[in-house]
Amino acid sequence: MNILHSLIIGVLQGLLEWIPVSSSGQLTLFIVNLLSLNVKEAYLYSLAVHMGSLIALLVKFRDEIVNILLNTLRLNPGSEEKFLIISTAITGVVGMPIYIFLTDVIKGGAFINGLIGFSLLVTGFLIKKAGKGLNTLKEVTIFHAVMAGIAQGFSAIPGISRSGITVSILLLMGIEQGRALRLSFLMGIPALMGASLMALLNLTLSYQVLISLILSFMVSMLSIDFLLKLASWLSFYKFCILFGLLTLLSLLIS
Repeated sequence: MNILHSLIIGVLQGLLEWIPVSSSGQLTLFIVNLLSLNVKEAYLYSLAVHMGSLIALLVKFRDEIVNILLNTLRLNPGSEEKFLIISTAITGVVGMPIYIFLTDVIKGGAFINGLIGFSLLVTGFLIKKAGKGLNTLKEVTIFHAVMAGIAQGFSAIPGISRSGITVSILLLMGIEQGRALRLSFLMGIPALMGASLMALLNLTLSYQVLISLILSFMVSMLSIDFLLKLASWLSFYKFCILFGLLTLLSLLIS
């Protein structure tokens, strides 16, 4: 991997993080198939560069994060704080075994390509289904937190969009769209932090990783507002389904 590859990965991560197309899945496909890295390194690299987008999230939601932390430290958590605590714990319980399996067991590029292709199809159909309901609920319960945490845990699978699956699950449970988007981004902060730190600890830190991290932060900061609006206008489920089908088709051809 050279500097140009690192720059491309950083830009892709910074752009794809804010739209429901699984940035980790797209990056893993790019690294495995075009850069010819092994599956484990590609998966870890795709998770590690999320740290740049995470820092952008911390900057974007800094006021909300401070309020949440203060309420929690005062032992006076509201429904939102309880939701985030429970969903984060459930995410760890579900996501950790998936992470261990993917980093320790899977070796073949064909399997990971097939997994990502199938997962993109699942993400696409779920986003499509979630867009049909009438969503009016603003208050979230323990049940909502558990279900959202389970959904986010499965986003450890490359091809499952974290934002796509969490927002979709919340919408399917009747949560109002603006509330669902806000909760999805807030619950993503501890999840992205955990996944990125684990990946960085298991990945040889090099200048390529640092370049991708820095650029992903810069592009994330520049693109977050525009791409969040774009995601609300366009039908990204079609993108997920198209790329899922193309990925699976490439396996059949090869």
